[in-house]
Amino acid sequence: MDREEWDIQEVKQLKKKELIQLNLAMLLIFALAMYFAYNGNHILIIGMLFY
Repeated sequence: MDREEWDIQEVKQLKKKELIQLNLAMLLIFALAMYFAYNGNHILIIGMLFY
C-alpha cells in the first residue's frame, strides 16, 4: 500500500489559514453580539447563543 507524503510547509500554511479564518469568524460573532447588546436587542443575543 502506498503512503501519501505530505508537504510540511503546505500543511502549516493550510493550518495557519484555517486559524485566521476561525479567528475572524469569532471576531465577527463577538462584534455582532456587542452591537446587539449595545442597541438593546438582548433576545437576539440569546438566540445567537442557543442556535
